[in-house]
Amino acid sequence: MALLSAALALGVLVTLTSYLMFRHQLSSHTEALLDAYARQEQREIELRLGGLLTQAESLATNTVTANALADSRGRETYLDPLLRSQKLGVVMADITVVDYRGRPVASTQANAPDVSRDASFLAMMSQGEATLRVDAVGEPTARLLLAMPIRYRLTNNVEGGVILRIPLA
Repeated sequence: MALLSAALALGVLVTLTSYLMFRHQLSSHTEALLDAYARQEQREIELRLGGLLTQAESLATNTVTANALADSRGRETYLDPLLRSQKLGVVMADITVVDYRGRPVASTQANAPDVSRDASFLAMMSQGEATLRVDAVGEPTARLLLAMPIRYRLTNNVEGGVILRIPLA
């Protein structure tokens, strides 16, 4: 009887030890997988945002964009098709080229935003530097709003801007 009790106790001890080790191993493995997935998602977000920023910067520094602000025929001929053909890496993101008053000139979307009273746009126009803010007013989701100046190359004056809006949800 004592031998049976000892064997039973030893069996319970081995089973409990095995269970605890298996549980620890499973928890560690799950944590490592979640960490790897989070790093992959972070990298994908960084790449998509970097791509959008590069597109917006390219449009803001492109002489065709600056010239099209002054030339209505150039807008129709070059700028509209250029923006309409842009493939943005984030769903529901949009890029709009606006004149010095904040009125849309060309956009990647049909209903381009009027930013004439937007604080970011006004700050960008007065400072001549890019501005960034989170915009959630009147929107179902928050958006990151980047305003980049378009400079006319001969005078270096700010003639308008590139507005990049990125949904955060």
